[in-house]
Amino acid sequence: MIRDTKAVNEARAQIARRRSAPPGGRESYMTAADGARIRYWRWRVNAAPLGTVVVLGGRTEFIEKHFETYADVIDAGYDVVAMDWRGQGLSGRTTAHASKDHVISFSARVNDLAELVTTRLYGHMARPFFAMGHSMGGHLLARYLHDFPGRLDGAVLSSPMMEIAMTEPVRKLAVGLTRLTHGVGLSSRFGPGQKAYGKDDEGEEVQRRLTNDKDRFQDQVAAIHANPALGLGGVSFGWLRAALISCAEITQPHYARAIETPMLIAMAGQDVIVENQAARMFAENAPNAETVWLEAAAHEIWKERTPLRAYFLRRTLRFFESVRS
Repeated sequence: MIRDTKAVNEARAQIARRRSAPPGGRESYMTAADGARIRYWRWRVNAAPLGTVVVLGGRTEFIEKHFETYADVIDAGYDVVAMDWRGQGLSGRTTAHASKDHVISFSARVNDLAELVTTRLYGHMARPFFAMGHSMGGHLLARYLHDFPGRLDGAVLSSPMMEIAMTEPVRKLAVGLTRLTHGVGLSSRFGPGQKAYGKDDEGEEVQRRLTNDKDRFQDQVAAIHANPALGLGGVSFGWLRAALISCAEITQPHYARAIETPMLIAMAGQDVIVENQAARMFAENAPNAETVWLEAAAHEIWKERTPLRAYFLRRTLRFFESVRS
């Protein structure tokens, strides 16, 4: 009975750590140049921080989803900043349909990151400055490194969306459909098979595509149940068009060659969301990139089973240390 009670208490403590904000954080909002309201949190909790880490989620994600990762990074001696991309989380939505992910270009989101770094890091947070970007967040982070060289000292890209996983015939069809809908003014409509956030987004099929850890998958579900405003459904034709255009640009060899910032690029062996080959080629072209391959991981490495996640955390912290030294 004592042993069982101890196990239950440990499980409850783990859940609380994953689903509660680390102590010392402060939620704030900034206003982008075009008036968009962007939500972010800052944790300035270390007396002599080793640096500052910006954490950037993927599509549909929000700050609350990665409390565990912030706590890990803080425990390692770094202060943390996290941001909700415009159009998701509790940042301003880009369409009247709150559950639809719609943009006409990724540039505004890249500029939001630039605003965050310039006005909330410089002069306020300790250097060196690092960033961790997952999936779409990794894509946008790579674009930021390219467009704003020298602002960050190092970056970790996990399962970066250098190309969306789809067959070549489907890709050609997507290009044609997005061109057509853009031309006739229907870009804001849901793309093929896309819909508002619903019960299906919380099911086992979605979980298996994202992570092998059922408990960590439930962290996102619990957060959305607590605050339904965090839920985000599918993408519009406009989002898909913007993604295809941006991926075509970022996968050109010269693009990665222009990024001199040290990068650690992680790929998941079971990924069915993004194309690993595109990420591998990007890393090969970048002058200061190293890679880590996690064969047993699905797309969301930071929400994976504990051994996989712990290994990637060690690699990440070792990378930060190598940049610092």
